[in-house]
Amino acid sequence: MAATSMKVLCLTTAALVGQVACSVVEDIQEGRVGKNKLEVVLAHYNEDLGWSDKFAPVRTVYCKGQSCPTDSTQLSNVGREGHTFLWHLVHHYDDLADWTVFSQGEEPSEGYFGKGRGGGHLLNGVTFEDYLEPHGDSKFLMSSKVHLPTLAHSLRSTFKVSPDDDEDLLGTTDASHSCPAGGTDAWGPYKAQLWLSDFLSQKCGVETAAISEALRVFWEDTLDMPLPPGNVVHFSQGARFAVSRERLHQRPRSFYESLLSMLESEDDSCFSYIYEWAWYYIAGKPVEAPCKLDVQEATGDLEEIEEAERILSRWTDNVKGGISGGISGGGGGGSYKSPEIEWVGKA
Repeated sequence: MAATSMKVLCLTTAALVGQVACSVVEDIQEGRVGKNKLEVVLAHYNEDLGWSDKFAPVRTVYCKGQSCPTDSTQLSNVGREGHTFLWHLVHHYDDLADWTVFSQGEEPSEGYFGKGRGGGHLLNGVTFEDYLEPHGDSKFLMSSKVHLPTLAHSLRSTFKVSPDDDEDLLGTTDASHSCPAGGTDAWGPYKAQLWLSDFLSQKCGVETAAISEALRVFWEDTLDMPLPPGNVVHFSQGARFAVSRERLHQRPRSFYESLLSMLESEDDSCFSYIYEWAWYYIAGKPVEAPCKLDVQEATGDLEEIEEAERILSRWTDNVKGGISGGISGGGGGGSYKSPEIEWVGKA
């Protein structure tokens, strides 16, 4: 679908009835835009979905909780939102909407303050409605980036990490920019995430020192792509994004089936977290990174990342034993094997 088709439809209809303009939401509610053009896919557990009722005509709900809406499809409670999104792609590969918005069921709000502490993953100044308008072949509003060898993270300055953050100091995100536009909308410094190394080690069943190599194997073998430039992955925290059918069809159904199989045996699989980083690269097969690297990233001359590497090296030197074997459950759950690392569940 052309990026302006829904807007043209709206403006044309408005002109015919003597209105100045209308919104995509009005087009949805008045039946001018149906699920063949736009679909909102929600991964629901027990959240209140009242916020999404205005999108009901184009809404598809997959429920994994105890109290499922009557119009929802119930799925097994495995694999978090990644399983839900991939289930949709596999089972509706041939009848995908022109433009599909994927989101968790929690009401969108600004920032993220930690599990159970609030925040619906929006960048400051962005609304859920911004995802409904087609923009090129996809809409990923990047809030974070991770340096895969060290797991050091950088946050976008317009992403709240505390309810007390001063919105005036945060700045406002231009929803037409996937990446920071400059000024007060910029990337913050990289920070080491030592807890994340330990977390992934336990979740993925891989020794801490082997995580970087395991991620490389995942990228090159499972995603069938080279590592991103500078080994830097840009992603949207909270896994909210929108993609055109044409881009989704750059991957065969079998690719999505393979990724889905790696989530089907565990409720909280290691891959659930890795997929959140990788959706830009999973949803289609982009030929370039979503955001430009700065000079330091492009050349690898990053003092802060080098320091993170030194910290990680000192920390892993003190880790005795580590975790080996694989993730419990077997089958399509996915695991690493050591010392020769490979993904179980790859097609």
